[in-house]
Formats: sequence, structure tokens, C-alpha cells
Amino acid sequence: MSEPLKVGDLVMVIKIPCTCLDDLNGHVEQIVSAKSGWICPRCGTFNASEIVYELPVGISSFVRPARCLKKIPPLSELDGQRSQEKLVDPFKADVKRRHAEEDQVGAAR
Repeated sequence: MSEPLKVGDLVMVIKIPCTCLDDLNGHVEQIVSAKSGWICPRCGTFNASEIVYELPVGISSFVRPARCLKKIPPLSELDGQRSQEKLVDPFKADVKRRHAEEDQVGAAR
């Protein structure tokens, strides 16, 4: 299980707690505070017991529950990880593919 969210974490809004707050989907923000309970300023939907995180957006701020946020790990955490993907130069790969195709055409003649 991943660590719980905390103030200062960078997060992306991945879903909405009610149907009228979809304007922040995809936004990346830094958590500025945590509190209990939220109410939708547009429709009045509320949940008094859910932990929510405040995200600054422009000159105002919005709260979102943890289930609506995805933590973006700090670069320092990613530095030690190596990708198992083999990086391929697309130009070289395209040249090799074309040479292989030419060889097949030449062999067929």
C-alpha cells in the first residue's frame, strides 16, 4: 500500500467527488492542508467524515478526498529506479527496418 497523502505532496486530480466538479480533472497541484469533511460549493453534496486535501487553484482553493487524487512521486524517489525498457533510437530502428525490407525484396527477385 502506498503512503498516505500529506501536506506538500504533488498530486493530480484524477476523478471528482460529485458530478458538478469536473473542471479540475487533470490538474496538478500541491496539497496545502488536510481537514475532515467537504461540501460541494455548487450542489451542496457533502461528506462530514471523509479526509480531504486542500489544493490551491489560481486565487482560490478547492478540497478533494484522497480517492480523487493520485500522488506524483518526487524526482528524488525516482532517481534510484531504473527502467527495464530498452531505449531505441527511432531513426536507427527505421533505417534497420528499411534495410531488412530491401533485403527481402532483393531475395524474392
